[in-house]
Amino acid sequence: MDQGTGKWLQWRHGGVTATEIAKAVGGGQGWLSVRNDKLSPMPADTGQPFTLGRGGDSAMQLGHILEPIARAAYERAHGVSLEPACIESLTHPHRRASLDGLSSCGMHAVEIKCGASMVRSWRDKRLVQSSIRRQMQYQLALLGLDSLTLVLYHAMPTESGELQQVIRMMDYCGIRQPDWQGGPYFVEIERDPVVSEHLLGQADRLWDEISRIKLGAQPTLFDF
Repeated sequence: MDQGTGKWLQWRHGGVTATEIAKAVGGGQGWLSVRNDKLSPMPADTGQPFTLGRGGDSAMQLGHILEPIARAAYERAHGVSLEPACIESLTHPHRRASLDGLSSCGMHAVEIKCGASMVRSWRDKRLVQSSIRRQMQYQLALLGLDSLTLVLYHAMPTESGELQQVIRMMDYCGIRQPDWQGGPYFVEIERDPVVSEHLLGQADRLWDEISRIKLGAQPTLFDF
């Protein structure tokens, strides 16, 4: 899929992604937040991908800079080639997920997190946030795999070419040297059939609720 900002947002708008269902069932106002986002006007297709530059969210921009480095680290360690991919269920097209890396054979997939707190949590306590686990259980359900790998990375690359690339992009964005937390860490997340099926069911319920409201039906107490 063309990852231009507009086209990506429109694709996401037509279903429930792994990130969204993880947020929706995570408690608090998550469900309403995701639902209201889906009911908002369709974003314009600018045709432009995420752009790096000064003045943006430095943590988010650093994550975008480090993601391909983390993916390459996994490829070197496991001897496979990965590409970012958008997937959806053939029988339930509203069940959707974007993957940070998927092999051409469909047997290897990764979710990449480059946030300092996420890496530190695993490094120091061997903990993975519940929202990330929910996200990956939904991905596993769509992929039909028994496990996929969480790649945690928050470090300067050791490869010369990658190192120069990261330095150049950080300088371009005006990102200061952070307190690096390390990595790469490769964490295998195994599918929990009960959890993954529950998340699929919740995605179906959420999408049905959104569809009914779009058709003019008023939300009921059940919808809250």
